[in-house]
This record gives sequence, C-alpha cells and structure tokens, in this order.
Amino acid sequence: MLLLNRFLLLFLLPLLLQLMSTNPSLRTITDPPTELGEPLPSSTPFALSVMIPTWQDNLAYEAGDADLLSRLQTGYPRFVFPPQVVELYDRLVKMHEGAESGMAFIARSYAQRCIAFLREHDHNESSLIELVMGRMPVFLVLFRQEAFKTAMSYIQYFGAVFSARAAEYCLCVLDNKSEEAEALLSQVPEDLVCTAKMTIRKRIASLVGHGVSMDDVYLYPCGMAAISDAHRLFTRIRPDGDQIKSVCFGFPYMDTLNVLRKGSPAGCHFYPGGSEKDIEDLASLLEGEKILSLFCEVPSNPLLKTPDLKRLRSLATKYDFMIAIDETIGNYCNVDVLPYADIIMTSLTKLFSGKCNAMGGCLILNPRGKHYRALQQHLSTSFEELLYGPDAIVLEQNSRDFCERSMKVNTNAELLCDYLIKHPKVSDVYYPKYICRDLYDCVRRSDRNSGYGGLLTIMLPNADQAAVFHDRLRCAKGPSLGTNFTLASPFCILARIDWAEEYGVSHHLVRVSVGLEDPQHLIRLFEEALAYV
Repeated sequence: MLLLNRFLLLFLLPLLLQLMSTNPSLRTITDPPTELGEPLPSSTPFALSVMIPTWQDNLAYEAGDADLLSRLQTGYPRFVFPPQVVELYDRLVKMHEGAESGMAFIARSYAQRCIAFLREHDHNESSLIELVMGRMPVFLVLFRQEAFKTAMSYIQYFGAVFSARAAEYCLCVLDNKSEEAEALLSQVPEDLVCTAKMTIRKRIASLVGHGVSMDDVYLYPCGMAAISDAHRLFTRIRPDGDQIKSVCFGFPYMDTLNVLRKGSPAGCHFYPGGSEKDIEDLASLLEGEKILSLFCEVPSNPLLKTPDLKRLRSLATKYDFMIAIDETIGNYCNVDVLPYADIIMTSLTKLFSGKCNAMGGCLILNPRGKHYRALQQHLSTSFEELLYGPDAIVLEQNSRDFCERSMKVNTNAELLCDYLIKHPKVSDVYYPKYICRDLYDCVRRSDRNSGYGGLLTIMLPNADQAAVFHDRLRCAKGPSLGTNFTLASPFCILARIDWAEEYGVSHHLVRVSVGLEDPQHLIRLFEEALAYV
C-alpha cells in the first residue's frame, strides 16, 4: 500500500493537477525560488531546471566547482542527472561486484553506441549488462571511473537520457520485488500511453501542415535524440554518407555542432555567421566538394538570427544535399520552415510542454521532399519509439494549450523587447523583430497569432554591468528555455561555450526566455534590475 501511495503521489497527482487548468491566462506564475540549487519549477519532483541565482554561481558551474555542483538538487537532465536517475545508477553499479561506475539506458542501441563512443575515446574497459526491472528492460553499461566524463558527453551530445519517471519506476522495483511493484506500470495503461503519443503526433502534424500526417512525426526522449538521429539517418541513406561532411550553418546550440563533428568520421564545415557572405562561401565550397547535409536553426540560439532558407534550399536542390532545421525557438505556431527542409526537429521539452517537467523530442519528415521515401524506408526498420509512456502523457496534457501560450509569450516578449531596445543602459537586443527580420518574416506564418517567439538576448556594455543586471533580475535563473515562467541565464557561461567570442558571440550576454507573467510586471522587473547598472 505504501508503494502504491508513493506511485499515486509521483505519477498520477501531477497529471490531475495539470488537468485543473488549461487556460494560460488563468495560471498563477509564482515567485521563483531564490536559493542556489533549488529545482525549477519548485512544485514538481520532475523539475528540469535548477536555480543558479548569481553570475558568480554560473562561473563556478562553468568551472565544474565541486562544492557548487554538490548543492544542485537537480538540473537539466543531459548535464545534471535528476536525483532519481543518480540513485538508480548508484544502486545498479553497486549490485555488480568490482564495478567502478556505470550508466543505464532505455534501449540496447543507446547502450551499444555509448560503448562505441567510449572506445573511440580510448576507454576500452566497458561491458553491457541487460536487466529486467519489472516489465521494463534496462541496459547497464559499466566502465572505469575515469570514463565517466566521456560517457556523460555521449548522453549530452546524443540525447540518450534516462527518464526520471522511468528511474522512479525502476527504484520502486528495486525496493519491492512483489507483484505489486510490477503492477505499477499498469497504473498508466498502455492504451492511455498509445493515445497520448498518437494525440501528440496528430497535434504536431496539424500545426505543421503541408500534407504532413501523424505517420511523418516521430517522437524521441528529448530534442537532441531527434537531432542526432536526423544526422544518423542522413549518413545511412547514402552509401558514402559517413565519409561526406555536413554543414553547420549559423552559430547553433553547441551540441548540434558536437553531433555533426563527432557523429561521423567525416565531421562538418562550420559557418558560424549564418550570413549572406557565408552562403557565398558555401556556394564556392560546393563547386568543388560534395556535402551530405546542412543543419541550421530558425532562429538561432542565442543570437536569434534567421538564415536565408530560400537560398539554402536552392543550393540543396542544385547540389543534392539534405537540410535539417531545428525550429524549437521559432516553434510550429510562429514559423513555417518545412518547405525548405527534408527534416525538421523540435525539443518538445521547451514551449510545447512549457511546464518544465517532462522531456521529449520530435523529428518530422517532409512528405514532399526529394529524399522522403529513402528516409521513411530507413525509419521503418531502424526507428525505436523510446519516449517513456508517463512522460508522453504529461507532454500531451501540457501541450493542449500550446498555441495559446505561444501567442501570450510572443506578446510578452515583444513588449519587453520594445522597452529594452530603447533603454539607455542596454547596448543591444537580439530578437527576430530586430535581427534578420526580413528573413524571419519570409518564414513567419500568416496567422495573426504568429509572432517573433519568446527568446531574446540582452547585451550590456561590459561583463561587470551584465553581472549586476543578471544578479538583480528577480526571475528564475537557470538552464533551459520555453518555460511558462521567465527564465534567464548568462548563456555562454552556463553552457560552457568558452570559444564563443572567437565567432562574435559575447561571453557576457544574458539570454531570457519570456514566460506567461503579466507583461507590465515583467517590464518592472527588468527596469528595477537595470536601475542598479
């Protein structure tokens, strides 16, 4: 009975609470926690962000300070394992005598790729053990302690995350081997999981349009899993795919670049500016070199630039390469990029969910694309549906008001940017309304509810002023974006992109993901923080 009560608290109660309000205008955005290491949001056992309140805290995080890391109660799961996952990994490793360290995976393929990645980095002493935890298979990879950081990099780059909810289930199994423990999964019936996943796929297909059906929509445990699988797909459908370089166009989210550099022997070309000159340079390259694919973001993170998709599509047609577009920041409600892509990817963890309490990713095939049949055929034999069922249920319920929330966030962010760009203490504001606007408008949906999204980046004259502003800003501060609450971070520091400056991306920028709060309240918060600069 105690085990069943624990399950009801951890799984069913959050679902019931989500059903209580589907209208974003009725939600109350509570004040965020203020202490280092507290979960964001504070009201859920499956929080996906963590409060890192000061600039100095972020610098300590960037440096890997052991004391600071020990105070984080959770974090973004590709970088800091949730407490449930930490406990599960520790207990599984201790079950195997002589094992020093290890990580578990939800699929054999993820575990095998982890071992291959370790060996590529000269960690050859690893082993794979298949376990059955109730009705859930778990694949444990054991390795030497010195290989831990490399294994962590594999999860970070390729999105092979272990769901905190799945870990909670596995811990219940470890705690009690009775039939009652195995029956926990039956509390989330398989037909409910299937319905949730089908509903998500139909919802996304209807938003994207262009003849996309639910069969063209593939769900993943997180966004990076979808991005890495897109690249893997491209390398598989051409005989020489892993010998041809791809292109990373524009300054991207760093792990997309890592996937392209490390996901095949060929590596990639990097055009960080994403400018017209970069397109000209790319066109010159293509005169003498074949490329496999081009990856870009619409708009980019953190500078919110939009590339010239029409020109890129023209080059792709002429030189026969594939295009993959990450439209997480733009989102389905605001931008229409499928006509220019063979594949589009999205992190469903972000605004699609909004509540920062469930991870998911999505890959969508363009049914009118030249390579559609080849991509579809390969996915028909290689795709594994690995989005954990209870996470899918939460994502489905969270996303029911996705378009309403997107519209509210668009309005809030634009009003805030209109205020900030005129402020004398602000050097620059990066936002699609002001950056590459003509190119963004070319792909902006004609729907009157579309807008420029909820992400913006603020520049102050120097790092000291940026630190004062950041520390005085009374909002949630930590990793991730697309949350229903406003979330800020010194992005390049938090993401440990110490090489950003050489590509024209300032180390002291402040990235802000705008939430659903009252816009005048938000403006007051930023006004107060700027008063201290």
